[in-house]
Amino acid sequence: MDKLKYKEARGYIASLTPRGIVPGLKTMETLCAALGNPQDKIRTIHIAGTNGKGSAGAFVSSILRAAGYTVGRYVSPAVTEYREIIRLNDEYISEEDYAVIVSAVKRAAESAEKQGIYPTSFEAETAAAFLYFSEKCCDFAIIECGMGGLLDATNIIKKPEAAVITSISMDHMKFLGDTIEEIAGNKAGIIKSGIKVFSARQNSVALRVIKEKCEKEGAFLTAAAKPIIRRAELAGICFDYRELHDLYIPFAGLYQPENAAAAIDLCKALDIDRDTIRKGLRDTKWPLRFEIDSSGWIFDGAHNEDAAKQLRDTIDILSAGKKLAYIVGVFSDKAYDKIMQLTAPAADTIYTVKPPGNRGLSSSVLAETAGKYCKKVIDAESTANAVRLCAGETYDNVIVFGSLSFLAQIKKEKESIYEQMSKDN
Repeated sequence: MDKLKYKEARGYIASLTPRGIVPGLKTMETLCAALGNPQDKIRTIHIAGTNGKGSAGAFVSSILRAAGYTVGRYVSPAVTEYREIIRLNDEYISEEDYAVIVSAVKRAAESAEKQGIYPTSFEAETAAAFLYFSEKCCDFAIIECGMGGLLDATNIIKKPEAAVITSISMDHMKFLGDTIEEIAGNKAGIIKSGIKVFSARQNSVALRVIKEKCEKEGAFLTAAAKPIIRRAELAGICFDYRELHDLYIPFAGLYQPENAAAAIDLCKALDIDRDTIRKGLRDTKWPLRFEIDSSGWIFDGAHNEDAAKQLRDTIDILSAGKKLAYIVGVFSDKAYDKIMQLTAPAADTIYTVKPPGNRGLSSSVLAETAGKYCKKVIDAESTANAVRLCAGETYDNVIVFGSLSFLAQIKKEKESIYEQMSKDN
């Protein structure tokens, strides 16, 4: 088979999407075996959790790169650009490299299909990431679970260098269980025999499950302490953690020091010095996580109940007394009533939109729900209309949150609409 071109490679991965989500490792074992088991040839840092996986991974990646390491990183889902899911030293995989790697994965998948085994799009992407990082001889590969842990495609890793478990809360109950204990058990499935495990601060039930799994596997757990926030502004947060003082991260979300804490503990265990940790934290980039632009618009991926609580706490401190507008869109399988109950009372006006895809909750249903907690709710229907409506009013901050699938789209539309308004004036 000739090498695919980039668009053909993208098309091939997209063609696997209808196969949906199929938890389990048999398919990945078959697929990766056909590729020479690239996951066994790299030093991996495996990350699971409900919220904060991406942020923790971003902190770890930035610190490791500041220490001079070559770092691969696999994240999902894509938010601003598809190729961002596979990165090398924070640079997206090139179109040429992507085409080469996916061509190899396609050959392996076709071999698996002859055995009656049919890889999903996520499994194919995960295999592609493993192969790419192996061929690039990464010093470390940071691998983020797609969902859960125990039966996640990424859990084919036999023995990671370390595992990180970020905050665990209720989400994806259809696949992971109806209780925190069940969900935590699933996330803790990435803990392997004798490895080092680093946990963000957890509720007591989740922490107990993680501790029990570590004891069973003979793994070594470091549970994060509470960071002490010294100064919080929209530009970033200054905080102390353990013996490290005046650390700075360029994110305003008050939940981010919690994610940074687990990253710090991990990097200290890798013998990275304090100055390098400090630099890595300061230089971390991770868009659309309480990201504020020059005109006071804030973008945040809060899409479940726990993330909504964290967003509300940040709003209460950093935007207290300000006139706020929200642009919100969520998936129908999320706890959207609870999300609105937590966040809506602080808003002057809420504009509701429908995220793309079949999972997107109707903007009218979300508007009706938000109306129980906020007096002024407008069903904007489309993201572009929501931007135009906001642009015609005066707010101290516009906060765009919910499904990550539409945040980047609104950001682009906002820039375009504001540019046109500037020309018209």
